[in-house]
Amino acid sequence: MNRATATRLSAYVFAGLAGVVMAFQLAVALGAPWGEFTQGGQSAGHLPVAGRILALVSAGVLALFATAILARVGRGPLATGRSRIVTAIAWIAAAYSGIAVLLNAASRAPQERMIWVPVSLVLFVTSLIALLGTRRPKAK
Repeated sequence: MNRATATRLSAYVFAGLAGVVMAFQLAVALGAPWGEFTQGGQSAGHLPVAGRILALVSAGVLALFATAILARVGRGPLATGRSRIVTAIAWIAAAYSGIAVLLNAASRAPQERMIWVPVSLVLFVTSLIALLGTRRPKAK
C-alpha cells in the first residue's frame, strides 16, 4: 500500500469510526440507557439532561472533526474550505483524540475503558496518519 492510499484510508476510517461514535452520542442524547458507557460512567441507564446536551455537543464536534480530516484528503464538505482553518481543526481533532485515549483509560467505569480506549486510540492514530500523510513539504 502506498502512502497516498494509506493516508486516504486512514481519513476514511477516522470519519467512519467518528460516525459510529456520533450515532452512539445521538442515541444517548435521545434517551438510550447507556449512561455507564459514557461521561465517566456516572449515570447508569439514561443520562440526565445536562449529560444529553453534552452528548449532542460531542456529536457535533465529532462531525466537524470528521469533515476536517476528510478535507485533508480532498473529500467532504470542507474540502474547498480555507486550508489553514481546516488544518487547525484537523490537528485539534488529533489532539482531542489523543487526550480522549488518556481520559478514557483513566475512567472508573470498566465498560467505558473497554470500549472507548480502543476507539479513541484508532481515532488518534488514523488522524495522525491522515495529517502527516497530507503535510506539504516546507519550501527551501
